[in-house]
Amino acid sequence: MHLVNVKKAIYKEDYQIFLSFDDGISGIVDFKKFLFEKEDSVFTKLQDLNKFKKFSVKFHTLAWGDDLDLAPEYLHYLLIKQHGKKNLQNDKK
Repeated sequence: MHLVNVKKAIYKEDYQIFLSFDDGISGIVDFKKFLFEKEDSVFTKLQDLNKFKKFSVKFHTLAWGDDLDLAPEYLHYLLIKQHGKKNLQNDKK
């Protein structure tokens, strides 16, 4: 089991996805920098926006098909890093 789990993921625009976690925190993560900063990453195929949009929530995290996913803890970290914890929606308050 993970420390946090993705409950919901909704595509917003460009390389942005709204994520909701089981600890009550939710918000939009912008993946553009993550996808474009390294050219030799396994995630470079997601630079194609049509491929990026084809995600789902599998096993409590964000996945693209059966062979590519990101740990929910890392997604949680990205959300907090981009917005600051006190600026995020918290459904558990």
